[in-house]
Amino acid sequence: MTTPSTSRGILILDEGLEPLKAELRKRDIRILLPSQGTFNESLLEIYASGRILVTQTPKKYLHQAIEFEFGVLSTEHFKQVDAKLASTISKAMMDNKLFQKAPPFLATLQPDGLMTVQDLEG
Repeated sequence: MTTPSTSRGILILDEGLEPLKAELRKRDIRILLPSQGTFNESLLEIYASGRILVTQTPKKYLHQAIEFEFGVLSTEHFKQVDAKLASTISKAMMDNKLFQKAPPFLATLQPDGLMTVQDLEG
C-alpha cells in the first residue's frame, strides 16, 4: 500500500546528514530534520510513520521502524556526506521505486549506487 507521504518524496535526515538537505531538495525531494539533532522515540512516532529515515546508523532504528512503520535508508557505507551522496540517494530511490514501497523496510545503499532492500518483520 502506498501512503500519501511517501509518494510525495519526503525523506527524514538523521543526525549528521543535514548537509544533504539542499542537494536533495534540488532533486525535488522534500526533507524533514529533527530540531534538536536526533530523533527520540516520540518524534519518530509522530514524524516517521509512512516515511523514509536516512541514517548512517540503521541498526539503531530497526525496532522503531517496525513499531512505527517507516522505512530506513542506510548510508553507513559512505564516508563523505556531500553532493555525490545526495545524487546517489536520489538515483537509487528512483531506480528502486523506494518512495512507492510499503514500510517497514531496510534499504542499504552502496557507494557504487546499488541498493539492497529487505522487508522488516516484527
